[in-house]
Amino acid sequence: MNKATIYLITFLLSLSIALAVNVNTDKTDYTTPDLVTITITECTGNSILKVISNDEVVDIKSGSNAWSTIYNTQSDNYNGKYLLKVSCTNGAVNKEICVDSLSCTAADPTPTPPPATSPSGGGGGSYCAPKWVCSTWSLCNASLQQERSCYDEKNCKKSKVEVQSCPQCQESWTCSLWGGCTNNVEKRTCVDQHACGTTFVKPLPQKSCNQGDSGPAPAFVSNTLLPPDYPNPEVQEPAGFKQFWDKYGNYTLIALIILVVIIIAILLIAHFTKPKKLAYNHDELVEWIGKERQMGTSDSAIHKILSEQTGWDEDEIHEAFETLKNPSNAPVSTFQGQGFK
Repeated sequence: MNKATIYLITFLLSLSIALAVNVNTDKTDYTTPDLVTITITECTGNSILKVISNDEVVDIKSGSNAWSTIYNTQSDNYNGKYLLKVSCTNGAVNKEICVDSLSCTAADPTPTPPPATSPSGGGGGSYCAPKWVCSTWSLCNASLQQERSCYDEKNCKKSKVEVQSCPQCQESWTCSLWGGCTNNVEKRTCVDQHACGTTFVKPLPQKSCNQGDSGPAPAFVSNTLLPPDYPNPEVQEPAGFKQFWDKYGNYTLIALIILVVIIIAILLIAHFTKPKKLAYNHDELVEWIGKERQMGTSDSAIHKILSEQTGWDEDEIHEAFETLKNPSNAPVSTFQGQGFK
């Protein structure tokens, strides 16, 4: 065998070793509940990962080329040694981990595939092989996790919820119904249930009243979530008042102004046209003033005496002096034929 052949064989052996399928975990010993991060490398094409415990396949995951996944140790009730079995188009590899059993693989460092079993082993009894049916993975939430629910069609095991890590939070918007049309605009309230803090697929919060829905659609439409312009029952206006005021507000103001003007005019007319009240014993007051004048008492002195020493008020005193200005209004019996100042 020449040197060229030897070099070629050595190169091919090295290449095959370099391309060997590899499976790694973030650690070897786990507890319940715990998440096992599994990474498959050097795999070509599609591959399948089987998680085996107590000779039973408790979970199956798939991927292609280099990929990673998460296994939740709370998915089943087993503990002890687990076998991670990876099959690729370019080879296969096994790896063991421990759950609730510290260093259970230390005594057996070389991974060994589990023995083949069948539903009915001769003399070994039979066991129930679970057949899992899972829902689709949920959207990636703010904790960068997603989950799915699984149940066993054969009822060998209880239903479980699987959780795995994910790279980016995915928005999940829930919106209210559209609010009423105001100024040709309808509004709605939208909330991201995942609280991602981004608005890449946020539905439109408002639109024209005659416009159809556009933009990203909400994941859910809630009847309990209220639009932003929904009236607060504690401060809600009386039913129909806003519509009435919008339609007749200006006319109402004009009518109120006219009514106030009419009331003021009536009060002024009543004040200036009310009949003049004659003082009680008016004739006696006029006669007394006339006598005082005859005795030479001045009008100012008479007015002062009447204001300070009698019970007649200013209006009555004024009416008496006004009467004396017109001799025809004076008492005939007292002042007949006499002159007045």
